[in-house]
Amino acid sequence: MNDDLLRRMPKVELHRHLEGAFRPEWLLEIAQENGIPLPASNTESLRPYVQVTAQDRSLLDFLGKFSVIGQVFTSPLVIERLTFKVIEEAARENIHYIELRFDPCYMSLCRGIPMPLVAEAILSGRDRAKGRYPKTQVRFIVILQRQLGTVMGEKALQIALAYQDQGFVGVDLAGDEVNVPPEPFAGLFSRAERAGFGITLHAGEARGSESVRAAIETCNAQRIGHGVRITEDPSLRELIRERGIPLEICVTSNIQTGASRTYEEHPIRSFYESGIQVTVSTDDPGVSGIDLTHEYGVLKDKLCFTAKDLQKMNLAAAEAAFLPLSEKTALKESLELEYRKYSQ
Repeated sequence: MNDDLLRRMPKVELHRHLEGAFRPEWLLEIAQENGIPLPASNTESLRPYVQVTAQDRSLLDFLGKFSVIGQVFTSPLVIERLTFKVIEEAARENIHYIELRFDPCYMSLCRGIPMPLVAEAILSGRDRAKGRYPKTQVRFIVILQRQLGTVMGEKALQIALAYQDQGFVGVDLAGDEVNVPPEPFAGLFSRAERAGFGITLHAGEARGSESVRAAIETCNAQRIGHGVRITEDPSLRELIRERGIPLEICVTSNIQTGASRTYEEHPIRSFYESGIQVTVSTDDPGVSGIDLTHEYGVLKDKLCFTAKDLQKMNLAAAEAAFLPLSEKTALKESLELEYRKYSQ
């Protein structure tokens, strides 16, 4: 199973941040075309400002990259163009279905673009990509940012509601997990769930297993972003297995943020073997300097996952997708058909 076969394998990705998927060379090109000042004038010099380095060891170091990335969001046309490029890159990896998540408040606050225009630019990028790459289905998850508080969270939820009929399928809570618990956002997530959105929360990444339990008990999380620190609480781990709550695992990101020390020590293999529903994603591939094929290679080379294992996790991701049952079934059937061809 070489890199070419891994790249051609049909894939599903549930946890990719749109704002974290932009490559340094894209940011530099747009900045130079639009006269946007950045802290460096060539790709290699810019890289440490927008991509993780060996000196970055924590989630807050990781999140710090977005202060420079956000300087590029100067117009809806820029956002549309970047969205197209992210989907184009996904299509070239043979990703059949991807849920891109973004924070409309962050993207608006960076350079003052009204949130509805941010959402419409993203949808425009999606529509342009759909014309060129029709095999790649795209849906969107709106992020409520912990450190921005519930007032801004309400504004983000309003964006999700306004565009629900255009492919906005989920609501997420992200940001400073250590200092901002999920409890204040419980009412917003209750409303989102009643409106028919899928609910996923970042938890068990920078903070311990209690963060995952709070996400489930106070916000009724249907999926957990990361969740690697459930290893600290056997009863919670068993609860997640019994309820079939999928984990959106992002292995390289977990190393870079300090959620796991090494690839070999990452708990994804243990989770998978114990029957927990695990899915594989990139988190922020631009910031991490990776793609989904890289993550599959890591699982193969460092953690002994086989092609069959990867296919099984993709089918689990399709089952966990925030889609109506009929669309979910069609997605799984298309994957299974492709896997039969892939194995021949």
